[in-house]
Amino acid sequence: MLKPFGAHAIEPLPFPIMIGLLLFYCGTWLIGGFAVYFMLRALGAEVGLATIPFLGGVSAVGAIVSVLAVFVPSGLGAREASMYGLLLAVTGNAAALGATIVNRLAITLIEVLLFGIGIVSWRLSNRQRA
Repeated sequence: MLKPFGAHAIEPLPFPIMIGLLLFYCGTWLIGGFAVYFMLRALGAEVGLATIPFLGGVSAVGAIVSVLAVFVPSGLGAREASMYGLLLAVTGNAAALGATIVNRLAITLIEVLLFGIGIVSWRLSNRQRA
Protein backbone atom coordinates (compact mmCIF):
# COMPACT_ATOMS: atom_id res chain seq x y z
CA MET A 1 0.00 0.00 0.00
CA LEU A 2 2.89 2.37 0.68
CA LYS A 3 4.91 1.53 -2.46
CA PRO A 4 3.25 4.16 -4.71
CA PHE A 5 4.43 6.79 -2.24
CA GLY A 6 8.00 5.50 -2.10
CA ALA A 7 7.76 4.14 1.43
CA HIS A 8 8.16 0.58 2.65
CA ALA A 9 7.11 0.66 6.28
CA ILE A 10 5.55 3.00 8.78
CA GLU A 11 7.68 3.55 11.85
CA PRO A 12 5.81 3.18 15.13
CA LEU A 13 5.08 6.38 17.00
CA PRO A 14 7.21 6.85 20.12
CA PHE A 15 5.18 6.67 23.31
CA PRO A 16 5.90 10.28 24.45
CA ILE A 17 4.69 11.63 21.11
CA MET A 18 1.56 9.49 21.36
CA ILE A 19 0.84 10.88 24.85
CA GLY A 20 1.43 14.41 23.57
CA LEU A 21 -1.05 13.86 20.73
CA LEU A 22 -3.60 12.44 23.17
CA LEU A 23 -3.27 15.50 25.42
CA PHE A 24 -3.49 17.81 22.40
CA TYR A 25 -6.73 16.22 21.24
CA CYS A 26 -8.15 16.27 24.77
CA GLY A 27 -7.42 20.00 24.80
CA THR A 28 -9.12 20.57 21.46
CA TRP A 29 -12.11 18.56 22.72
CA LEU A 30 -12.46 20.93 25.69
CA ILE A 31 -12.03 24.01 23.46
CA GLY A 32 -14.83 22.70 21.24
CA GLY A 33 -16.92 22.10 24.35
CA PHE A 34 -16.41 25.68 25.51
CA ALA A 35 -17.38 26.94 22.04
CA VAL A 36 -20.66 25.00 22.03
CA TYR A 37 -21.26 26.00 25.67
CA PHE A 38 -20.96 29.69 24.78
CA MET A 39 -23.18 29.22 21.72
CA LEU A 40 -25.86 27.67 23.91
CA ARG A 41 -25.51 30.36 26.56
CA ALA A 42 -25.76 33.08 23.87
CA LEU A 43 -29.05 31.51 22.80
CA GLY A 44 -30.41 31.64 26.36
CA ALA A 45 -29.97 27.97 27.26
CA GLU A 46 -29.24 27.11 30.87
CA VAL A 47 -26.40 24.60 30.69
CA GLY A 48 -23.88 24.06 33.45
CA LEU A 49 -20.09 24.05 33.27
CA ALA A 50 -20.17 20.31 33.95
CA THR A 51 -21.59 19.78 30.44
CA ILE A 52 -18.49 21.16 28.70
CA PRO A 53 -16.78 17.75 28.24
CA PHE A 54 -20.05 16.35 26.84
CA LEU A 55 -20.40 19.36 24.53
CA GLY A 56 -16.84 18.78 23.36
CA GLY A 57 -17.89 15.24 22.54
CA VAL A 58 -20.85 16.63 20.61
CA SER A 59 -18.43 18.68 18.48
CA ALA A 60 -16.10 15.71 18.04
CA VAL A 61 -18.92 13.35 17.02
CA GLY A 62 -20.22 15.97 14.58
CA ALA A 63 -16.78 16.27 13.00
CA ILE A 64 -16.36 12.50 12.75
CA VAL A 65 -19.81 12.06 11.22
CA SER A 66 -19.07 14.75 8.62
CA VAL A 67 -15.91 12.90 7.60
CA LEU A 68 -17.62 9.52 7.47
CA ALA A 69 -20.58 10.84 5.46
CA VAL A 70 -18.63 10.86 2.20
CA PHE A 71 -21.79 11.12 0.12
CA VAL A 72 -22.54 14.71 1.21
CA PRO A 73 -20.23 17.72 0.73
CA SER A 74 -18.57 18.78 3.97
CA GLY A 75 -20.91 16.51 5.91
CA LEU A 76 -23.73 18.97 5.27
CA GLY A 77 -26.76 17.75 7.17
CA ALA A 78 -25.13 14.69 8.70
CA ARG A 79 -23.04 16.75 11.13
CA GLU A 80 -26.02 18.89 12.05
CA ALA A 81 -28.34 15.92 12.63
CA SER A 82 -25.85 14.24 14.97
CA MET A 83 -25.13 17.47 16.85
CA TYR A 84 -28.82 18.32 17.22
CA GLY A 85 -29.66 14.86 18.50
CA LEU A 86 -26.87 14.90 21.06
CA LEU A 87 -27.60 18.47 22.20
CA LEU A 88 -31.18 17.46 23.04
CA ALA A 89 -29.71 15.53 25.99
CA VAL A 90 -28.68 18.77 27.74
CA THR A 91 -30.98 21.48 26.36
CA GLY A 92 -34.30 22.15 24.68
CA ASN A 93 -35.27 21.95 21.01
CA ALA A 94 -34.89 25.65 20.20
CA ALA A 95 -31.45 26.05 21.80
CA ALA A 96 -30.18 22.81 20.26
CA LEU A 97 -31.35 23.86 16.81
CA GLY A 98 -29.97 27.38 17.23
CA ALA A 99 -26.56 26.17 18.39
CA THR A 100 -26.44 23.69 15.52
CA ILE A 101 -27.18 26.42 12.97
CA VAL A 102 -24.69 28.87 14.54
CA ASN A 103 -22.07 26.11 14.57
CA ARG A 104 -22.62 25.39 10.85
CA LEU A 105 -22.40 29.11 10.04
CA ALA A 106 -19.16 29.42 12.00
CA ILE A 107 -17.66 26.36 10.29
CA THR A 108 -18.67 27.66 6.85
CA LEU A 109 -17.22 31.12 7.52
CA ILE A 110 -13.95 29.62 8.74
CA GLU A 111 -13.74 27.36 5.69
CA VAL A 112 -14.32 30.33 3.35
CA LEU A 113 -11.70 32.35 5.23
CA LEU A 114 -9.15 29.53 5.02
CA PHE A 115 -9.92 29.08 1.32
CA GLY A 116 -9.26 32.79 0.77
CA ILE A 117 -6.00 32.60 2.71
CA GLY A 118 -4.98 29.62 0.58
CA ILE A 119 -5.67 31.48 -2.65
CA VAL A 120 -3.73 34.54 -1.50
CA SER A 121 -0.80 32.37 -0.35
CA TRP A 122 -0.80 30.47 -3.63
CA ARG A 123 -0.77 33.67 -5.69
CA LEU A 124 2.00 35.17 -3.58
CA SER A 125 4.14 32.05 -3.94
CA ASN A 126 3.59 32.08 -7.72
CA ARG A 127 4.69 35.74 -7.91
CA GLN A 128 7.85 35.01 -5.95
CA ARG A 129 8.77 32.18 -8.34
CA ALA A 130 8.28 34.36 -11.45
